[in-house]
Amino acid sequence: MMLKPGRYTIVTFGDSITAPREDEKTGRKLRVYSDVLRDELPKHGITGEVINQGIGGNHTRDAIERFERDVLDHNPDLVIFMYGMNDSALDVWKDPPVTEPRVPRDEFIANLTHMVRALKTRSAKIILITPNPRRWSPGILALYGKPPYDPADPMGFNYLHADYAQAVRDVAAKEKATLVDVYNLFWVRPDLDQLLSDGVHLNDAGQQVVAEAILKAMEVT
Repeated sequence: MMLKPGRYTIVTFGDSITAPREDEKTGRKLRVYSDVLRDELPKHGITGEVINQGIGGNHTRDAIERFERDVLDHNPDLVIFMYGMNDSALDVWKDPPVTEPRVPRDEFIANLTHMVRALKTRSAKIILITPNPRRWSPGILALYGKPPYDPADPMGFNYLHADYAQAVRDVAAKEKATLVDVYNLFWVRPDLDQLLSDGVHLNDAGQQVVAEAILKAMEVT
């Protein structure tokens, strides 16, 4: 997808990975990927707005409810989706433990497809981003270190998570949307732990990697 020089309204739509937030370790405001895009795109002749509509804890069921207000009402030229982190989560910390995902995979696909198709009718450009892989951290392990998650496997918090990343790939292929495969991009990196602030959320370095992948997908670099 080539984003030619011009004026655009870009909406980034997602969960806590997208949302403005503070670093879990330092309390400092993170420079999330939307911020990086806002700074970098003008260097390539792309001006306008980058509107961050990420909300922590959201999944695609929440996204559907706020889609018109937070996305369509802005008449975007480009929408960047990053969902799946919360959709795939199993709330095993509850009593009794919940061992089914918050949003079933079929519903996740249907929700994402519905929003993508609504934007296609408006001729908006679309980028779908797979969620980043997760690692155990002490806090995450204390909450989620129970079956069917495998606390003995360093990547065991990605149970079902990989399936939802594949679902994003499938929707992108079927709907001919641009894909940024952050899951696979991060999975192979030996410095994965250095890109995460708490095993789940991206720190500045991780957000920078995502932003650079988006810029590459836009073919502006």
